[in-house]
Amino acid sequence: MKKILTALLLSFAIIANAQVGNTNNGTSTDSIGQYINLTVAQASSNMLSTNLMVKVFGISGRYKFAVYSGNATGPSTFLVQSSQLTNPASGWYSVSIPSFTFTNGQYYWFASWSDSTSAQMYYSAGGNTRWETAARTYGTWPTTLTMNAGGAALNYCIYAAPQTVTTTNLSTPNRVTLAWDPSPDASVVGYKIYLGPTSAGYTNSVTFGNVTNAVISNLVASTTYYFAATAYDGVGLESDFSNETSYTVPTPPTNTPPAMLQNFRFF
Repeated sequence: MKKILTALLLSFAIIANAQVGNTNNGTSTDSIGQYINLTVAQASSNMLSTNLMVKVFGISGRYKFAVYSGNATGPSTFLVQSSQLTNPASGWYSVSIPSFTFTNGQYYWFASWSDSTSAQMYYSAGGNTRWETAARTYGTWPTTLTMNAGGAALNYCIYAAPQTVTTTNLSTPNRVTLAWDPSPDASVVGYKIYLGPTSAGYTNSVTFGNVTNAVISNLVASTTYYFAATAYDGVGLESDFSNETSYTVPTPPTNTPPAMLQNFRFF
């Protein structure tokens, strides 16, 4: 029988495997040519990132990506650039960036650039994408940009991921980070995380030491998991369960043939 430890876990919740940007698996494409094109996103949490995920159309050439600071209506200053992607097939790719921290509430503009006049990015509906007023010779990212007066309601498929993806093509992270308030009971030496496929139907548990957050790995894509925590003392007695939280593991995007070009721009 579980021993109820004092004031157990006042808060137990998911720390989202937050991404900054558009994770939707868009199937339409838009021409970027040799123009620097940028899509805006707002960070919903502080997040350290070392890679960008990008979905490009399979056109031979060199591609690279960058992050600019800015506000909801336009970009301002160059922040960080990605590694180069060369002659990609159509689909999702991971490109590395120097370790960079996205700040909760801030707007960021994700830039795409290629040396191919035929280069294209996938997009989903909505969003705000803008582009420079003139093509540039592929090379060094400009510190500041001269943008067109308007833009388009396109949301390019590009986002910052919270950890490096080690494969070339996209593999959705099958993990979740959980966090909780510590129990004030002095006898607590650690916590257990219970999980299962139905509410209160916990089929597994993972034991942790005296910490206040933990990563649960090896989850199955497209599956909803339910989590609760207990605290335990030095002789193994456990508290009652905390409140429950749930998490649905994302479905990995699949590469699909491109739709007919929808928004080719003539400059």
